[in-house]
Amino acid sequence: MKNKTNKIFSIAITAIMLLSVLVAMMPATAATGEDVEESELSPKSLKQDAIIELETINASKKSVQSQIDKSIWFINKSLDDKLWIDDWHLNSTTMLGAWVFNMEKAAIRKLEVAKRIDPTVGEELGPVIGKLTEADDMLATTAINDAKNTSVQNQEYQKIVDRHITKAEKEIEKAHRYREDKPALAINHFKLAWIHAQIAIKSAEIPELEVTTIEVFPSEVTLNVTETQQFIATAFDQYNATMPDVTFVWSSSNITVGTVNETGFFTALYTGTTLVNATADDVTGTATVIVA
Repeated sequence: MKNKTNKIFSIAITAIMLLSVLVAMMPATAATGEDVEESELSPKSLKQDAIIELETINASKKSVQSQIDKSIWFINKSLDDKLWIDDWHLNSTTMLGAWVFNMEKAAIRKLEVAKRIDPTVGEELGPVIGKLTEADDMLATTAINDAKNTSVQNQEYQKIVDRHITKAEKEIEKAHRYREDKPALAINHFKLAWIHAQIAIKSAEIPELEVTTIEVFPSEVTLNVTETQQFIATAFDQYNATMPDVTFVWSSSNITVGTVNETGFFTALYTGTTLVNATADDVTGTATVIVA
């Protein structure tokens, strides 16, 4: 009986110990999962890693080493801070970011030359080329996602936005087809995808045009009783550009002095002063009429 009790006690202790180990492992497992998600390399980090890997290669042939050194130079150029907004986004001002793809393409061309000169370095250069194309894939994909998530402010541009997003997605598909066998060509398509995405974003951000000011011509006129005057109103948007096809509501501030019809045609009725108003979208322009 004593032996049986000891055996049960021993099993219980073992079970408790195993349970303790499992409980202790659970937070570590969760933390590891979070760390993996948080440690995903950004496009910029991938490029920096590619440089580090290239710098560890000591080619036996000077011509090969020269091509590798030139490739490093191009990648460093692509990392220029003025070309980047952050580690995931390129500078879209005047399409500066496109130069990142151009430099990347040139870098890969140099590595391809190195492989042709000495095929034995192919195993070392292959992963580097893979990182460079992956970085550009991420940049283009991020730009497309940004374009899709950008609200279109002016619905007149919705079709333009949709068209360029579609073109960007097609360029991504082409890039994926060429990525393994023709990485330099793939990068060119990643660049085109990024450019189309930027056009979509910029088109989506164009605001709705609004009437901000109205000018009435002539701005001041003196008439005799019974005389008439045709007034013309011009609307301007927030960019101070004229807006066509704006409908104005015309009114006279003193209908005893004179009246104005729906086309801006004024008739003087009595001596005095009145304002001729042209209104559109809660914005009003005025002209002064003096009836002598």
